[in-house]
Amino acid sequence: MRDFTLKKKWDRLLLTILFSVAVGTAAFAQNKLVTGKVIDAQTNETLVGATLRVQGANTGTATDKNGQFKLSAPPDAILVVKSIGYSTVTIPVTFDGSMVIKL
Repeated sequence: MRDFTLKKKWDRLLLTILFSVAVGTAAFAQNKLVTGKVIDAQTNETLVGATLRVQGANTGTATDKNGQFKLSAPPDAILVVKSIGYSTVTIPVTFDGSMVIKL
Protein backbone atom coordinates (compact mmCIF):
# COMPACT_ATOMS: atom_id res chain seq x y z
CA MET A 1 0.00 0.00 0.00
CA ARG A 2 1.30 3.43 -0.94
CA ASP A 3 1.92 5.98 1.74
CA PHE A 4 0.85 9.39 0.40
CA THR A 5 1.76 12.35 2.48
CA LEU A 6 -0.58 15.30 2.75
CA LYS A 7 1.75 17.42 0.57
CA LYS A 8 1.70 14.83 -2.22
CA LYS A 9 -2.09 14.70 -2.09
CA TRP A 10 -2.35 18.49 -2.36
CA ASP A 11 0.20 18.55 -5.19
CA ARG A 12 -1.83 15.97 -7.09
CA LEU A 13 -5.07 17.82 -6.47
CA LEU A 14 -3.57 21.11 -7.62
CA LEU A 15 -2.16 19.51 -10.76
CA THR A 16 -5.53 17.92 -11.54
CA ILE A 17 -7.35 21.23 -11.12
CA LEU A 18 -4.84 23.12 -13.28
CA PHE A 19 -5.06 20.47 -16.01
CA SER A 20 -8.87 20.56 -15.93
CA VAL A 21 -8.95 24.35 -16.22
CA ALA A 22 -6.43 24.32 -19.08
CA VAL A 23 -8.35 21.68 -21.06
CA GLY A 24 -11.70 23.37 -20.41
CA THR A 25 -10.36 26.76 -21.51
CA ALA A 26 -8.87 25.30 -24.67
CA ALA A 27 -12.13 23.58 -25.59
CA PHE A 28 -14.17 26.72 -24.95
CA ALA A 29 -11.75 28.91 -26.90
CA GLN A 30 -12.56 27.00 -30.09
CA ASN A 31 -16.00 28.60 -30.30
CA LYS A 32 -16.41 31.88 -32.15
CA LEU A 33 -19.12 34.50 -32.16
CA VAL A 34 -21.60 34.23 -35.03
CA THR A 35 -23.70 37.30 -35.80
CA GLY A 36 -26.34 38.05 -38.39
CA LYS A 37 -30.02 38.47 -39.10
CA VAL A 38 -32.90 36.34 -40.28
CA ILE A 39 -35.16 37.70 -43.02
CA ASP A 40 -38.18 36.64 -45.07
CA ALA A 41 -36.92 35.40 -48.46
CA GLN A 42 -39.81 37.00 -50.38
CA THR A 43 -40.27 40.35 -48.65
CA ASN A 44 -36.77 40.85 -47.14
CA GLU A 45 -38.45 41.84 -43.85
CA THR A 46 -36.64 40.85 -40.67
CA LEU A 47 -38.09 38.00 -38.64
CA VAL A 48 -38.53 38.62 -34.93
CA GLY A 49 -38.30 35.57 -32.62
CA ALA A 50 -36.81 33.12 -35.13
CA THR A 51 -34.84 30.46 -33.25
CA LEU A 52 -31.32 29.39 -34.11
CA ARG A 53 -29.75 26.25 -32.65
CA VAL A 54 -26.36 24.66 -33.19
CA GLN A 55 -27.12 21.19 -34.57
CA GLY A 56 -26.12 18.46 -32.10
CA ALA A 57 -25.59 20.89 -29.22
CA ASN A 58 -27.61 22.63 -26.54
CA THR A 59 -26.58 26.08 -27.78
CA GLY A 60 -29.19 28.36 -29.23
CA THR A 61 -30.72 31.82 -29.35
CA ALA A 62 -33.59 33.78 -30.86
CA THR A 63 -33.59 36.87 -33.06
CA ASP A 64 -34.28 40.23 -31.42
CA LYS A 65 -36.79 42.91 -32.46
CA ASN A 66 -34.55 43.78 -35.43
CA GLY A 67 -34.20 40.16 -36.58
CA GLN A 68 -30.58 40.07 -35.42
CA PHE A 69 -28.80 37.35 -33.45
CA LYS A 70 -25.51 36.56 -31.72
CA LEU A 71 -24.43 33.01 -30.97
CA SER A 72 -21.24 31.23 -29.93
CA ALA A 73 -20.50 28.22 -32.14
CA PRO A 74 -17.62 25.97 -33.20
CA PRO A 75 -16.10 26.55 -36.68
CA ASP A 76 -17.75 23.47 -38.22
CA ALA A 77 -21.21 24.16 -36.77
CA ILE A 78 -24.48 23.78 -38.63
CA LEU A 79 -27.28 26.16 -37.62
CA VAL A 80 -30.89 24.99 -37.53
CA VAL A 81 -33.13 28.01 -38.07
CA LYS A 82 -36.89 27.91 -37.38
CA SER A 83 -39.72 30.39 -37.33
CA ILE A 84 -43.49 29.93 -37.18
CA GLY A 85 -44.98 29.75 -40.66
CA TYR A 86 -41.64 29.06 -42.39
CA SER A 87 -39.76 25.94 -43.41
CA THR A 88 -36.82 24.94 -41.20
CA VAL A 89 -33.42 25.79 -42.71
CA THR A 90 -30.04 24.22 -41.91
CA ILE A 91 -27.03 26.28 -42.87
CA PRO A 92 -23.28 26.06 -42.17
CA VAL A 93 -21.88 28.79 -39.94
CA THR A 94 -19.71 31.47 -41.53
CA PHE A 95 -17.44 33.78 -39.55
CA ASP A 96 -16.39 36.14 -42.34
CA GLY A 97 -18.95 38.82 -41.53
CA SER A 98 -22.55 39.04 -40.53
CA MET A 99 -24.72 36.18 -41.80
CA VAL A 100 -28.01 36.85 -43.58
CA ILE A 101 -30.33 33.87 -43.35
CA LYS A 102 -33.42 33.81 -45.57
CA LEU A 103 -36.47 31.73 -44.64
